Amino acid sequence: MSKVEPVKLEAIEKQYIWGTEKWMLSDLHEGVEHSPLLVKIITAKDNLSVQVHPGNEYAREKEDSSGKTEMWYVLDCEPGAYLYYGLKHKISANEFIKRIKNDTILEVCQKVYVKKGDVFYIPAGLLHAIGKGIQVAEV
Repeated sequence: MSKVEPVKLEAIEKQYIWGTEKWMLSDLHEGVEHSPLLVKIITAKDNLSVQVHPGNEYAREKEDSSGKTEMWYVLDCEPGAYLYYGLKHKISANEFIKRIKNDTILEVCQKVYVKKGDVFYIPAGLLHAIGKGIQVAEV
């Protein structure tokens, strides 16, 4: 068995209008380009976009990449901070498209108020968004 040399990683910080991301471990780091693991610290000074990540099957077929399931650990947050985690109830594909087009999707999203130490599992396919005033470790 060959010996694997340790790799020292420096955080890669990215600044955005909405806040910052510190990429602690990702395929952006030299020496771990093929790692399926991503670890970053997200500090949201404003609301982030609503997202849905594909599963592995769809991502491989349509995007020639892997899907994305994530976990968030709330490192810190302002009082009253919240995120969106899934939908309040099931809606049809047509209603989903209509709500995206007329900017009313948040009306059917499940708003969850957060506190330091909360953990959220976000499986591929789950609609989600980090709200203003929240800092999470995303794995």
